Amino acid sequence: MSYPDIVLLAEGKPVCVPCSQNNQFKLRAEDLAAAIGPKTKWVILNSPSNPTGAAYSRAELKALTDVLVQHPHVWVLTDDMYEHLVYDDFVFATAAEVEPRLYERTLTMNGVSKAYCMTGWRIGYAAGPVPLIKAIAKVQSQSTTNPSSISQAAAVEALNGPQDFIPVHNAAFRARRDLVVDMLNKAQGLHCQGDRQRRRFRDLPARGRRRGSGAGLGLRPVALLPHLLRDLDRGADRGLQAHPAGLRRARVDAAAESSPSPAPRERVASVARRVRVWPTDSS
Repeated sequence: MSYPDIVLLAEGKPVCVPCSQNNQFKLRAEDLAAAIGPKTKWVILNSPSNPTGAAYSRAELKALTDVLVQHPHVWVLTDDMYEHLVYDDFVFATAAEVEPRLYERTLTMNGVSKAYCMTGWRIGYAAGPVPLIKAIAKVQSQSTTNPSSISQAAAVEALNGPQDFIPVHNAAFRARRDLVVDMLNKAQGLHCQGDRQRRRFRDLPARGRRRGSGAGLGLRPVALLPHLLRDLDRGADRGLQAHPAGLRRARVDAAAESSPSPAPRERVASVARRVRVWPTDSS
């Protein structure tokens, strides 16, 4: 979600390619091809995605890398931060793995914040061609100076230590995701796309649709959020803030421990009954 601002900071021009709900919020090969021009420098791919949770299969990535192979002036940045937070039978893949011909112009990024629950340790890492990594190190050494030695040691232990807790965590997150998706879809006037296949545990895009006539306030989806916040005492914010489509959706954080009480679900349904949400398109 920070990438458009990061590009602007580097005096570049971010080009956000619409990824519609009809396409599960995924970038299509033909849309990627249409967006690439002679001045294109980088294509940024984030899978599984923040905030939509969309994740690309190997075949879907191959369709995108086939386009990128045809444009040797374009470099590829893949954000693989949510590599391990996938559900059911989904198998993670990344661009340099899928298409070796892109290897020498791909920067693969990852970190320990999500899979290892180490957000506060502030450790990420990148792998790519040596000249690029040296240039990154030169810039970073004069801006952030360093990640602390303690954080680095902790990250090494996380990456090299036991990994058996990750499936256990994922099972809990999957149950919370399913609970939230079910709760939102049962509330009148709300729709949450959760196909229960590749959706990760948070940032689920809730979309307004016509509920029909009746009493209550007439609001667009984003305007519904203050009512949810006030009545539910829960966090929700606008999704995809850097893209105009985000004004038509919201995201809900389902990472917190689930409550056995039906009260939160009943409060969501109550708010939805009182607030009429205007329809939006499916883009």
